[in-house]
Amino acid sequence: MYYFKFIALVLGVIMITLAPIVLLLRERWRAFVLEYILPERQPFWLWVTGAISLLIVAITWYVEFTTKVPFSWVITLLITLALPKSYFFLFHYEQARKKILPLIQKDILFFWSYSIFMYLLGIIILSLGMFSL
Repeated sequence: MYYFKFIALVLGVIMITLAPIVLLLRERWRAFVLEYILPERQPFWLWVTGAISLLIVAITWYVEFTTKVPFSWVITLLITLALPKSYFFLFHYEQARKKILPLIQKDILFFWSYSIFMYLLGIIILSLGMFSL
């Protein structure tokens, strides 16, 4: 039970904090994403984060199957969604980068939609962790 509360707390706080930062920094955030997160050549740290995400997904599914926590399947599903993203960034980096770059260039889509969605999802996850799990 505490595992899912911890995951919900961490994810919720990160999302709620990062949403206004994206809106406030705008061009500096875009430059950061283009320079460090999506450079032309695939960075090595993607392999490290891919391994960490696989480990977190495995632990989450283990805890899901061995404990009985209501609504823990929501957190498990959100954590599991990291695997397809990791797969595409690790093994199809060029194609994933080409699909994401046009989205980054659109201000309304990249800044406003992304921030609002991230903020609302962060509130939902944080509320789920505080009141349901």
